[in-house]
Amino acid sequence: MKGTSVTAVLIGQETYDRDWVEYEIKKSWRDGNGIVGIRIHNLEDKSGYTDSRGKNPLSKIYIEENGQKKFFDDIFSTYRWKRDSGYDNLGDWVEEAAQIAGR
Repeated sequence: MKGTSVTAVLIGQETYDRDWVEYEIKKSWRDGNGIVGIRIHNLEDKSGYTDSRGKNPLSKIYIEENGQKKFFDDIFSTYRWKRDSGYDNLGDWVEEAAQIAGR
């Protein structure tokens, strides 16, 4: 993730419970990256199957400010790739996340 300014978290059925996902999100924040969540549960794999919607890992990660918890899903946006036209809007999502992070 060296040289990046935004980390895109692809959210499927099992993403929430993956330790490495949580680690990389926290590391990205420490490194000053913006973060954008992208739900991919409606995308078909090469066999035509789709995944079930999973929990958003940004909803369990937080920072503390003035003794209050601020969860990442309240700081950064999460989009649905298909419903929110990810192909057309990914650049805008990344730019928004970068601006939130001050980049």
